[in-house]
Order: sequence, then C-alpha cells, then structure tokens
Amino acid sequence: MPSVIVLDTSLSMCRPVQMPDVTESVQFRNLAVHGLTCLLDFMNINCKLEFAALMSFSSFRETLVPFTRDFESIKTALTQPEYNERSRISKALEGVQSLVMEEWGAGVPCQVVMVTDGVIGPEIESLKSDIENHYTVTEKGIEDSTFPLPFPFPCKLHIVCIANSTDPYLQASLPVYQKLIDISGGGGQVFIPEGPVSFKSVQAMFLKLSELYYKPFHGVLHCGTLTSNVALSPPPEPFCKARDFELVKAEMSNDIVICGFISIGDVSSPPSHSRHLILPLQSSKGKYMLLVSPSLLPTSVGGRGGLVVRSRPRDRRVAGSKPDSTEDPPCMGPVAR
Repeated sequence: MPSVIVLDTSLSMCRPVQMPDVTESVQFRNLAVHGLTCLLDFMNINCKLEFAALMSFSSFRETLVPFTRDFESIKTALTQPEYNERSRISKALEGVQSLVMEEWGAGVPCQVVMVTDGVIGPEIESLKSDIENHYTVTEKGIEDSTFPLPFPFPCKLHIVCIANSTDPYLQASLPVYQKLIDISGGGGQVFIPEGPVSFKSVQAMFLKLSELYYKPFHGVLHCGTLTSNVALSPPPEPFCKARDFELVKAEMSNDIVICGFISIGDVSSPPSHSRHLILPLQSSKGKYMLLVSPSLLPTSVGGRGGLVVRSRPRDRRVAGSKPDSTEDPPCMGPVAR
C-alpha cells in the first residue's frame, strides 16, 4: 500500500521546544524529522516492497521525493525543505490527490501521513467553512467537487501532531483534523504524544503509528505435509460489509492452505477482495521451505497454471499426523497468479 508523507513546513514548525533534559536548541521540525526517520526505518525493515513519497506544504506545496522504495532518499530530503509562512492544509490535500492519481490511479489503496505541529493558523476559519459547506452539499445528494476530500481512491488519513495535549492551538485544531479524517472515509486517526513533547514521546508516537498501520502480515503456507513461513504484501485488511440485517466482518487467518491447482484459462479473471504477493520467510527451525515456482504449475490446459489457496482456521492437529477423514472438504478460494 503506497504511502504519502506530508510534512508541514510553515514557520511555526521552526519554533523552539522547551525540554528540561536537553540543553541544545530544539525546534518542532527537528522532532518531526526524528519521528519520520523512525517511521521510515520501520518501513525499511518491515515494508521493503512498499512505495513512499514525500511532500511538503506551507503557503504552497512541493513534491520533494516522488514514489520510491529508496527510503534513505526520503530521510535525506527531510532535512532539506524550505520553511515558509502559514500552512494551507487544503492545498496539501489537493497535492496528495494529484500525486496519487497520476502515479497509481483510483484503484490502489494508499495511506497519507500528515505531520504538523497542530497550528492551522489563519486558514482555520475558512477550512471550517469549507467542511460545513461540504456536509451541506453532500446531504442534498450532490457531489462536492470543490473540496479535496474524500479522495477518489481508498485512503487512510493519519494526522500526526507534534504538540503538547494542552496546547491551545492544538485544542482548536483537533475537531478540524477529526472531521477531515471522517470525510476521508477510509479510516485513520489523529496521533498526539503521550506526556510532554520530547524526542522519546515523539518516537513512541510514531512507533505506535507503525505498529498499528504498517505491521507486516506473517503466516504459514500449507501444501499437503509441507509448510513454509510466508509474508503477504501488502498486508491484508479486515473485511467488513454491511448487509440488510447484519454487519459481516472477517479477518485473514494465519494459516493459508493450497487446496489444489487449476488452469488460469478455466478461471479467467476471478473476482477478489484484494490481491497479495506471497513471499517466503526464513524458517525459524532451519528445516524445509515450500517454494512455489511457476514452472511447477500444471500447463495441460491453456498453457498456464493457477494456484488455488484458501485461508483456514488454525490447524490444531499434531504436526505429522494424518488428516481427519471427517474434515470438511477444502473450499475454493482466491487464485494467486
């Protein structure tokens, strides 16, 4: 899932931060760089296949680093932006929409991480007015094309505030931030440091963001008596669908079972909730790994083969024992190509 990091580069980010244990002069922008470096280090270890971009916003917006897997280039660019007067969040959101649509289109889910000091500035009244106007227009069943939210693509919007929870500027901005996330409609949340602002509290805040929204999915792939530790990229999202009289929720099991092989020609382009790469992990026991190669798939029909897998509840049988003959027959699942 691609990510867009949006960094506030208004002059308020250059304010000094009073920290009792630090003798050197520290500014809010230094804390922002420290926190984002922690996030990028986490992604570099756990999300190597993901793309990320860096954008700055103040009175104007600028794409500092386009989508890349080179997280080191983003860390380098964090220390180079120019800081200008006030911030304009609406312009930043318009820039995010333009950047994502140009690179990925409307079908790829994304995450947006906006890092700010909680000071919206003079724009706050006009932003409140735009939000109220958006609600008024949409309640009439009319699409609001003047407001950048919701994005035309699925998106989680996170707003990371580097400010003390008692800061009056932050208290005035929090309702606006929450409404932006609500209008976005794809989830996300506002993050605030626990306790006084410091390098430690900011690092803990970004670590919380990483654990909640960038944690990799690890599971076990089963094929007969063979197993392999695997990761899915991107991590699967919980499924939630509202029906007439119930709300259906489902989560991916850690056990993924290959129930058989089928020709791609027989299934064509099957409907799917999401698609993921299955990547092998180093076995902790140092024994056998199950690697599925395209050359091993059947080619008797259509010249190409498909791998039929399904997710199942955790198997509680003793390893190496024979399967129970009364076990339910395997269900057809998504086709990995």
